[in-house]
Amino acid sequence: MIAFAFVLQSPDVTPDWLSDVAAAVAVQLARDVAPAWGLAPPRVQVAVYRTLDDLPSGVLPIVLLPTSDVAGDYGYHGETADGGFYARVFTRGLKLDDISRTISHEAIEALVDPACNRWVSAPDGRLYALEAADPVEADSYPITLGDDMVYVSNFVLPAWFDEATPDEAITDHL
Repeated sequence: MIAFAFVLQSPDVTPDWLSDVAAAVAVQLARDVAPAWGLAPPRVQVAVYRTLDDLPSGVLPIVLLPTSDVAGDYGYHGETADGGFYARVFTRGLKLDDISRTISHEAIEALVDPACNRWVSAPDGRLYALEAADPVEADSYPITLGDDMVYVSNFVLPAWFDEATPDEAITDHL
């Protein structure tokens, strides 16, 4: 089972805000994403850590950093040279809803394809990465936690990648 933990290394958001986002992402992944993809719900550490060294072992870190190391990217996930997985989300200049959607986006994609190595063949012979949030990344929906609403990313369903799926079929969560 995959497990996520959050590392806050950006001054642009507070630990309390990130804890709320982590709780909303935990709900989304368990209630919406995992069942839709036939996956076990992940474990999400709602605690916020300050450094990678503080993390419990065996978790996939989602690290919030102020500025991107890839021009134009709000976030990405990948695999380290030693086979570990991670996600990075960048915060500088973004609204909180955009940051929460990006966190959710990367968590969805890391749950569906943690190693970033699954591909789907298109009818024209091209290969597409199995990125479950990219096709609908502009869309979001709220997860309500008490009095708070946190916006999370929409995501596609497995049918979106199946060329035999009828045009009128539902292919994304929203």
